[in-house]
Amino acid sequence: ALQAAGMPADACTEQWILDNPAPLQELQRRYAAAGCDVLYAPTFGANRIRLQRFGLEDRVTEWNRRLVALTREAAPRCRVAGNLSPTGKIVEPYGWLEEAPAHQRITMQQAVEAFAEQAEALKSAGVDLLVAETMPSLNEARAALLAARETGLPVFVTMAVDEEGRTLSGASLLPCVITLQAMGAAAVGVNCCTPAAAREQLEEALPYAQVPLIAKPSGTGLSPLQFGEEM
Repeated sequence: ALQAAGMPADACTEQWILDNPAPLQELQRRYAAAGCDVLYAPTFGANRIRLQRFGLEDRVTEWNRRLVALTREAAPRCRVAGNLSPTGKIVEPYGWLEEAPAHQRITMQQAVEAFAEQAEALKSAGVDLLVAETMPSLNEARAALLAARETGLPVFVTMAVDEEGRTLSGASLLPCVITLQAMGAAAVGVNCCTPAAAREQLEEALPYAQVPLIAKPSGTGLSPLQFGEEM
């Protein structure tokens, strides 16, 4: 939607939104008018590791605050979720991605520190909850949840799955649900997938779920290769 409004495909999304807030706010107002109770602040890539690609890693606190404020202004009656995204790196243990170049890999501690910085910035900005979404692996989802839960806010976690319902690391949703709910996630689910893949994974996990399950399909699932290209 933002690209349709003129955002270049290679732009830093967060910087473009701050320079051009009207398209984002109009989109959010339309979601609110359609009945949404919760809107995600556009902070998907506003973590230190993602912003390093643009030389903007020192803007984490400022930009998360400003992006949350834009959403509050656009839809004051809605709750606002702070959005934590993947780092774009492979988080240890690396498993079958062990041979990936060193610059594509980070330690669990590095991931936790990056997520913690953003999560604290989002809490200070006044969000009502945190959502770690499009997580490509359970390793990275764990890192995001470990960091986010320290804020004391409810934390939702959703995994990205391909057409076969598998994460980048090859897991199904079920072990993710069991692990993440035990770690304190308030809800767990899938996003960035086909409706069919979402339904299959949620049906498998439902008997074991002790927290609400989230379905946020986008119509197309990403293969691991495509996901890497997206990052």
